[in-house]
Amino acid sequence: DNALCKMAEVDEKVEVPPAADAPEDIEEEELGAERVKQVVKVHPVVLFSILDHYIHRNEGQGRVIGTLLGTRSSTAVVVKNCFPVPHVEKGEEEVAVGKDFLKTMLALHERVNANEEVLGWYATASDGNIMINQQSCLIQDFFSAEYPDPVHMVVDTSLANNVLSVKAFLSDSVQLMPDQVLAAAFSQLKVELQCSEPERIGM
Repeated sequence: DNALCKMAEVDEKVEVPPAADAPEDIEEEELGAERVKQVVKVHPVVLFSILDHYIHRNEGQGRVIGTLLGTRSSTAVVVKNCFPVPHVEKGEEEVAVGKDFLKTMLALHERVNANEEVLGWYATASDGNIMINQQSCLIQDFFSAEYPDPVHMVVDTSLANNVLSVKAFLSDSVQLMPDQVLAAAFSQLKVELQCSEPERIGM
């Protein structure tokens, strides 16, 4: 499944240009066959942490976001840890991300797990909300500027039919000219649950 969003540069605060002139069809091949074949393997503790973050979100906050940590190879992205990142969304025109908080948390995490790297970011979705929206593109652009090939993982907290739905995406920029980014094409990756022996016993 592909999704299409208009992109803009992201820092702490971002204003989004209208997306009406973005093209309607983006071929999955543009992302590169090898990247799209990657499998995202998620440890249960990550999903529990994301659900806990959502449950304890600020009043009136629609969704929460955070950073994904773990290891990666040419065939798999293994998500072992995560931590929340404060952010504010104002309509479809502005997103504020806690960049300093992210860097501070990452520095603390690296003291304990130096072998884990930033793999991307997570967001929650609920009540039938779309998985990727305009703000998602801006946050993805922010992570892309800081870290290589960030994975975007979406956790559906509505628990429809008592199922926890988890989807993961990679993005690629669509350019008309070398210095002009027009849009971001998201391509879905396969997601698997990976349990260590202690996690298997705990579940």
